[in-house]
Amino acid sequence: MEMCTKSFGVLHITLSSMIGGGPEHVWQLVRHLPDHITSFVAAPDTRPYGSRFLQAAGRERFCVMPQRKFSLPSLWRLIYFLKRNKIDIVHSHGKGAGVYGRIAALVTGIPNVHTFHGVHLPANQVKRRAYLSLERALCSISKACIVVSPGEASSAEALGLCSNKLVVIANGVEVGADLPQGTQPSPFSLVHVSRFDPVKNSLWLLDLAQGLRQVGLLDQCRFLLVGDGEELPTVRQKIQQHAMEKYFQILGSQPSSRPFLREAGCYISTSRREGLPLAVLEAQAEGIPAVVSRVVGNTDAVEDGITGFTYPLNDVPRAVECIRTLIENRDLWQRMRTAAYRRTKKHFSVECMARETAQLYKNILHA
Repeated sequence: MEMCTKSFGVLHITLSSMIGGGPEHVWQLVRHLPDHITSFVAAPDTRPYGSRFLQAAGRERFCVMPQRKFSLPSLWRLIYFLKRNKIDIVHSHGKGAGVYGRIAALVTGIPNVHTFHGVHLPANQVKRRAYLSLERALCSISKACIVVSPGEASSAEALGLCSNKLVVIANGVEVGADLPQGTQPSPFSLVHVSRFDPVKNSLWLLDLAQGLRQVGLLDQCRFLLVGDGEELPTVRQKIQQHAMEKYFQILGSQPSSRPFLREAGCYISTSRREGLPLAVLEAQAEGIPAVVSRVVGNTDAVEDGITGFTYPLNDVPRAVECIRTLIENRDLWQRMRTAAYRRTKKHFSVECMARETAQLYKNILHA
């Protein structure tokens, strides 16, 4: 008879509870890890993910952290929480959480696992060098560093980050048992989920809309924008300046983007860089082709010409041509729906992500 698996506790740290791929990843991981793993969460208690973390972990297993800010009192409180609850593994998610998690791991002697969630470098060269020096030092503390796509692994290796400790565990999303039913919508809706910051490059959608107008396709299209962030007011202003209110619907923050993705003609990504974008994976899980910028992360998520299209970053004519092809070739659109769903179910399910992460924990504890 097979012996029962030994129970252990893992603390997940994130410094964001806002809409975004990182908090969604943590929430899905906490919900889907095996029962022998007790999940604790250290995160801001702000909406929308603060309440989700609290519900998933329980009040006794939740430690409040500041939103994307470092403070010594928060670090001491985290260390006390780790010791009081006899945590076995500290799993930090993202830059800021990586500072807290790895210092706390060093102080307590508890092993650390760190997930990058995208290797995002500051534009300023001085800040970039400082970040890389700090990250390389912190990587020496971690027992393993998770990257969420092969493209992200290549980026980390090129920068000398945790090269001998990198483990690729792809992001995962919930995928239904069967391909959702769907027909191409008219007008053709392009769904864009964003935290509306410079990395997501959402302002470029206005250039894309102008390109669609020039070739006579804009009247057949509608953009649905989901999310919130620092650049959203500018996006609103630009839409008004270009008299495009008819073609853009701004939905703001939503509990889930899935209802909008299910009814979409395609998902549109304009990002300058990604880890492995959850919104793209969620769209494909719903059988929706994605048209994405050809950058790290996006190219791991989308199989060009099979599950969707990639276009060179900020290349309006090429992106317009991808959208035109989807609108005019409905047979291809249907084939891409099926291929997108099947590939996501096979390679990017949340069950697979949780299973591989649990095995990594086990390997570290048994080392």
